[in-house]
Amino acid sequence: MTRIVGIASGKGGAGKTSAAVGIGFALARAGKRVCIFDADLGLANVDILLGLSPALTLEDVLFKNAPLERVLTPAGPGVDVIPGRSGVARMADLARASRMRLAREFHKLSGYDFILVDTSPGISRQVVGLCLACSELVVVVNPEATSITDGYALIKVLKEQGLTRPPMLLVNRSRDERLARSVFERVKAAVQKFLKLNLHFLGQVPWDETLSLAAAKQRPVLEAAPAGSASLAFMRAARVLSETAFAPKQPHRFFDEAVVRAMEQPRLNGNGRAAPAREPPLPAGSLRDLEAAMALLDGLEGLDDHSTLVQRLAAARATLRRLRDALRKTSAGGAISSPPRAQAVVLSRNRSMAEVLVEVAEAAGLCVTQPPAGTRPDLAGKGLRLVYYDGDPGELGHVLAGAGSAPIVLVTPRGHLKGHPESLGVAEVVEAPFRVDTLVSAIRRHAPAGL
Repeated sequence: MTRIVGIASGKGGAGKTSAAVGIGFALARAGKRVCIFDADLGLANVDILLGLSPALTLEDVLFKNAPLERVLTPAGPGVDVIPGRSGVARMADLARASRMRLAREFHKLSGYDFILVDTSPGISRQVVGLCLACSELVVVVNPEATSITDGYALIKVLKEQGLTRPPMLLVNRSRDERLARSVFERVKAAVQKFLKLNLHFLGQVPWDETLSLAAAKQRPVLEAAPAGSASLAFMRAARVLSETAFAPKQPHRFFDEAVVRAMEQPRLNGNGRAAPAREPPLPAGSLRDLEAAMALLDGLEGLDDHSTLVQRLAAARATLRRLRDALRKTSAGGAISSPPRAQAVVLSRNRSMAEVLVEVAEAAGLCVTQPPAGTRPDLAGKGLRLVYYDGDPGELGHVLAGAGSAPIVLVTPRGHLKGHPESLGVAEVVEAPFRVDTLVSAIRRHAPAGL
């Protein structure tokens, strides 16, 4: 089973990429097949550290139909690299058909034991999305006060955006084990007290001149100086990681979740905390059932025993049936029948945004239509209009005049409009970038009764 491990840091200079490469080659030395996904936007630090000059990158897979195996770049025995470059930032632009094709491409990575995702430093939308999509997370800090503070800030933002599993801390460039343990205990105490989350110690990597030597030679430190203290530390960290309990995740599920999260924008209030979602969470039992269903469906892959397959399909159907029944309960606990789905129309000249709005509206329970470009929309029977507009604010009235009389949820770039255009029939304005749950809440507030 594949383990997908995010390698992240709250700021640059912590040695995150060196750690990803060091741990990756240490795992390979222990007999594991490793893929390093260089998701550090535009910097290509993995390429530089290893002296690679890839002809293709993730962007070629995403937008030029290149097969993933042509992008995989051998970096050493048991280690391959996926150069991400700008393709990571553009994942949110993918249409649904492209996402389905790319999910099949990422399924090709199922043969690896570990996929290490080297993210950009900091807490950008892409970093948060990638970290949350990984099944495991390593946060890299060094003993400097700013690095420790930024590492804690990263964990805090991830917790506010939905992180539930305990991350691991790697203390890099530490003069000794005692200092590293002290740093870990300080961060762990803060994480447990304020975030109500546990934290595990992956290990410490001492400052070692062999790291600079290896970087100058563009070779992994385990090859340039296999007996050096840094190499031995990476071997210890790899052993701890290998022995840590884990939850496997199929690579295509990681990719799909990363894309979905890339469409979202973390919404923070004035105190830096994530603003609470307006919709109540699903019942805990439903979420457990959903996770069980995903695990069951993942287990269907590669089965050659047809009787086992039938048994697992039956179990999956039963689990999904319980989930469906739970979601049909009202907040008062009563069951409701399945009503006809409310009709909605999506109007947008921006193709990528139109795809996003269609998916969000369908997730909110609506039956959605989107008129082809250049055609007059059929608004008969449509109970809600979901409109994206980023053009001349003075022309908005003309655009909405042809959108029918049903309530309008208007999506527009942040700060694009001044005031609320209620006189134009707009029921609510949602500014982009937005959180998916924010738009779902707006849709449900103004859609016909029954959602």
